[in-house]
This record gives sequence, C-alpha cells and structure tokens, in this order.
Amino acid sequence: MFFEPVFKDEKVYARKLARMLRDARLTDFQECLRFLVKAGSDTLLSHFREVESFSFCSVLLLARLMSIAGGRPFAFQIVDLMKDSNPAVRWLATAILGETGDSRLTHYLVEALDDDAVEVRLEAVNALRRLKDESAFQGLVKALRDSDPSVRVMAVRSLGLFRKEDATPYLIAALRDECTDVVYASLKTIGEIGLQEAIVNVIPLLNAEKPEIRFEARRVLELFAKKFGFSGNESEWINLCVKVLKDLEDFAQRLGKLEDALNECDLKTADRYVVELDEFAEELKFQLVKAGGWCLEFFEKEEEKLERLAKEVDLLGSERAKAIQVLGDVVRDILEAKGVISLRDVPRASFKGRPIVKDDDVILVFEEMVRGGFKGVIDGDRLVALDIVERKIRDVAKVYSRISIEKLAEKIGISESLLVKLLERAFSLGVLHGKIDDASKIVEFRSVERERYLSLNHFDGVTPPNMNERI
Repeated sequence: MFFEPVFKDEKVYARKLARMLRDARLTDFQECLRFLVKAGSDTLLSHFREVESFSFCSVLLLARLMSIAGGRPFAFQIVDLMKDSNPAVRWLATAILGETGDSRLTHYLVEALDDDAVEVRLEAVNALRRLKDESAFQGLVKALRDSDPSVRVMAVRSLGLFRKEDATPYLIAALRDECTDVVYASLKTIGEIGLQEAIVNVIPLLNAEKPEIRFEARRVLELFAKKFGFSGNESEWINLCVKVLKDLEDFAQRLGKLEDALNECDLKTADRYVVELDEFAEELKFQLVKAGGWCLEFFEKEEEKLERLAKEVDLLGSERAKAIQVLGDVVRDILEAKGVISLRDVPRASFKGRPIVKDDDVILVFEEMVRGGFKGVIDGDRLVALDIVERKIRDVAKVYSRISIEKLAEKIGISESLLVKLLERAFSLGVLHGKIDDASKIVEFRSVERERYLSLNHFDGVTPPNMNERI
C-alpha cells in the first residue's frame, strides 16, 4: 500500500524532509508523502518555521504535500497562520489553502489580497483562479486594482478561466492599464479566449507606443481575421476593421450632435443630421457585415438610438408647427393689451423642458402679422404695436407739458430712437402739438391736449397734477 509504512521517528524524517526541500533534492517524493500522512498536525505545522530557507518551488511542493497529507481539516487548522508576522509563513499557509480547493476557504484567500507581502497576494490570486466560484471571481476583480503590476498580471491571466461574459469588461479595462505587462497579459488572454467584443479596444493598440504591445495587438487581430474567414488576407481584414472603427466613432459623434440639436430644439439642424445618419448607417452596416459582424450588436444599439431620436425630431416638428400656428394670436393679444413686449417674454411651448419656438420664429410670425395689416414695428428686442404706443404718448401729452425723452421712452417701454420718430411724425401730421428740444432732449407739449383733457376730467376737490413737472 502507498501509505502503509509507519515511521517511528517523526523528528528524523521531519528534518530529512526539510533538508530535501531546502536542497531541492525531490527524488524521494513518495517517502515524503508517506511521512506526512502519518505525521501529526503539530509536526506538520512545525515545518512552517523552516519555510524561509526553502526555494520557491520547494514551498509550492511542500504546500502540495501538506494539503494532500493533512486534507481539509488540516487546512482549516492553518487559517490562523494567515495572520502570522512572518510573510513566508503566510505565503505557505495561503498556498496550502489554495491546494485544498475548498470554496469555504475563499473568504480567507480574498482577505490575503490585502496582505503587505506581494508574494502572499500573488499566491492568493493563484489560489482563487482554481476555485472558479463567484466569490473567487470578485476576488480577482479586486486584485486588478493591486498596486503591484505582477499581481494585476496574474489576475488578468486568471480571468480567462472564468465565464467570458463575466470577464469581458475587466479584460477590456485592463487594456488601459499603465503597466505594459498588464496590457500585454490582457491582449494575450483576449486572443486565447476569442473575445471578439474586445476587437474595438484592441485596434487602437496597433498605434501603441510600446512595440511589444503593437506586435501583440496585431497578432491577436490576425487570430480574429482567420476566425472570420480572412486566412491569408489578415492585413486586408485589419485595415477594413481600422476603417470601420473610425466610421463607428464618426457615426457616434454625429449621433451625439443630433441629440444636442434635439435638446436645443434646433429642428433644422436635427433634421439634417437624421438624413445624414440614415444614409451613413446603410453603408456602415454593409462594411460591418463584410468585416465579420464583430461590432454589429453595438451598432444595432446605435441604430435603435437613431430611430428613437428621429421619432423625437418628428414629434418636435409636429409640436413646433402647432406652437407657431397659435403664436400669432398669442402675440396679437399681448400687444393689444400692453403695446410692447420683449422677445424673451413671449410665451412659448416647450419640448423636453426647452422652448420649441425661437426668437427668429417669433419675428417671422410678427412680420407676417404686419404684412397682413397689423400696425407694428420691431424695436431692438421688442415688438411694438404702434396704435397702442401712440395712444400712450397722447395720454402723457394730456398730463405733462415737458418731459425728457429718456423718461418718456421708459414710461412707454420703447427705445428713444423709436420714440423720437413717432413724436416727429405725430407733430408733422398735427396729431400732437409740440416740439423736441434737441439740445436738452426735452419734449414740450402744447396745451391743446391738456386743456381738452382737463375739460373732460374733473378732479372734485383732489389736487390736480403739476402740469409743468419735469420727469
């Protein structure tokens, strides 16, 4: 029997085992294993204190032997040694836990990823890759953030052993690592597992600064080229993919501009982008299929987004048409009541929280009103109903004999230049009587209007206004 011999002097064989491991004379593997199987836990644990003098391979072999000899019960006994002050002891303990392959120990291996010693963290990653459960996977994801590149490299290589769907985002993210070795490891893993979802991220690395990254990126892409039926024409496929990727980026940028135009309710620009993108999508889809369809799923999502935005553009156009249709009546009602309104105060319908009628639309509607017989004029950023404003000027002339152009313009709500034009026309037509003193910028009204006003309005004991007050 393999484990039949019983060695009476455990200490002798313990020293013999330690010497064999230290000297890397591993020819008597069977004898070592026989001894360990019959040794007690205390004897097994005693070997931990000699581990510092062992070679790397010896430590791993010792861990393997101890895990076989001691089994799972022994593995649970050494959990406390994961906190030992000696990093070599913690390393051996971690290796034994990994050799045991018990998922109940995953928690301790994940904790070991925070160990100060990089050797311990590396061994923890090496152990987690064998367990292949969800906790082990999350531990490897954690190791991707390790400060030591060698730990990140091993974590990246280990991810390739897990489900492709789970590992994909992390392998792609590793392509952006600052360490060349990590990027290289990610490229190698992507090629090995055939992760075509990463092609779009591999292509830019053809222009990487490091030659080894450029070489590995091309090698990986050549593997995909063969997979997509371009064996012998790998360069042709790679060049096609480079062009497709550039077109995809261009498509996405234009789609973003369409969305911006829609958010700004710029219907004209949005319409133009919809037409351009519809034509672009047909050509791009043909090229994607020709390249093997490796990015069709992503592109179809972009197409769905284009379709959604196009519908919103149609809705915006419909809502805008309705808003402009009633805009004329809204502006007319306000002007007939107030005489003046600024463009910013014109009520407007909204779409996605933004006004869908622009200042230019308001001006066009107002100009159409004027062509239809409405007496109005655009005064800077204000719309003016001339009949109402002229009536307001006459009302002022009934009360005041002298008033500054500045104050009268402020009172009426129009610019001084428009006010002067209206006054000059009224004086020339005899609608009002008075004059403008250009030097003092004062308008003087003669008493005709005031006397008529006073004769029609009795103050009934109330003190009348000062007719000569200068405002």
